Amino acid sequence: MRSADTVTALVACLLTFSSASLASSRTAPEWVMQIAPGTWAEVSLNTLRDLDPAKDPEVNPNFPRSPPWLGNQYAIIESWNGATFATGYGKYGTYLIIGGGHADYYGNEVYGFDLETRRWQRLTNPYASPAYPIQDGIWPDNTPSVPHTYDQISYHPPTNSLVMMKTQNHNLGGYNSPIVAMFSLDGLRTPDSNVNRNFNRGNWRFSPLNTLNFTNSGGWSAYDTKRDLFWANGGAGTETMTAFDPKPARDGGRFGTFLNYPRRTAQMHAAAAYDPANDIVVFTVFRTTPDVLAIDLTRPETGAAGDVKLVQTGSVPTLAESHGWEWSPGRRAFIYYNRGSGVFEFKQQGSKWRTDSWKWTGLTAANNITVPAGRNTAGSNGVFSRFQIVTFDDAEIALLVDAINGPVYAFRMPEVDARRVPAPPRSLAAF
Repeated sequence: MRSADTVTALVACLLTFSSASLASSRTAPEWVMQIAPGTWAEVSLNTLRDLDPAKDPEVNPNFPRSPPWLGNQYAIIESWNGATFATGYGKYGTYLIIGGGHADYYGNEVYGFDLETRRWQRLTNPYASPAYPIQDGIWPDNTPSVPHTYDQISYHPPTNSLVMMKTQNHNLGGYNSPIVAMFSLDGLRTPDSNVNRNFNRGNWRFSPLNTLNFTNSGGWSAYDTKRDLFWANGGAGTETMTAFDPKPARDGGRFGTFLNYPRRTAQMHAAAAYDPANDIVVFTVFRTTPDVLAIDLTRPETGAAGDVKLVQTGSVPTLAESHGWEWSPGRRAFIYYNRGSGVFEFKQQGSKWRTDSWKWTGLTAANNITVPAGRNTAGSNGVFSRFQIVTFDDAEIALLVDAINGPVYAFRMPEVDARRVPAPPRSLAAF
């Protein structure tokens, strides 16, 4: 476990971040440039199923029978789980996923898709002996019990950490603990052996228990680059919206502080992202309303009464719950994705975000021929933050995985001033 002094020193000079600092200061890998703007491509060279720890006799003590971490690996995606993107891990960054929740899957291993190699890696092994209930949702080896993450999983650039906004203290469903679990990507050993993966489990650290619950099922979170903190609001029955600062070291080896504010919504399957140009969090609850709502972060104490309903114009797409909703630094707009091939931009048209219109525009090229398959099938339980935006100096893409036995898809954003796009590839071969 990382010491308090080490983490404090790591972030001491990084207390504020501009939006530019989150965009990658590097050119895109060659495979990105092979994707035609406005089109999807299959880009991965292996699948999550290839790395299932239940199939590893060194990890599963019951091999070849079911492992003691009950459930099936498919739940890391199917059971209402999101993902995040770490700009500070790997040459081009790494797409990270962890998931489970309820009684669907108890494995808490972390997976990473490396944009340089285009391959998944299992960064850690799962805790082998889960048994509920468990206080605070933290196992005896100081790793977290994993809930349905929904849109409450993110990345903290200053500490190079995956951030999961809650843990699970019981497997009856909805028994979440308002404790933030943070996994440092610094100091990881290369995940090429189980010895190294077991070592990497020691990189988890935790916040104190919040006095109010911001973790009820279906909630959202967003990283605020101006204040270097996370805003989070739970789903059904939530008590509060919280602002979480992950940096301060606390007594008992915990990290971070909470400031609680009146809740913004109490509905499930929401999504949110931060707009650094206007210093607002914009969230959606398309399960119950087609409204797109903005929070003025200079007045977080106003609660739901302070939500600003943005004026929508243009070709409004089908608005469905459990969708992807991310900020694009390259396009200075929010990007929406739900299913199929349709990627849509929601962009401010004037200089006054409260009163000027925000226009919907489809970004998928007419000649696109690759369609992500996951949510087209029955039983899929949402996209959430598995739809991620990655920004390079010369290109911007969205990443998506929708099945443990399926590919990682990449969608290349159109150039801002693009007039035409070339014919797209169906998939990318290794080179």
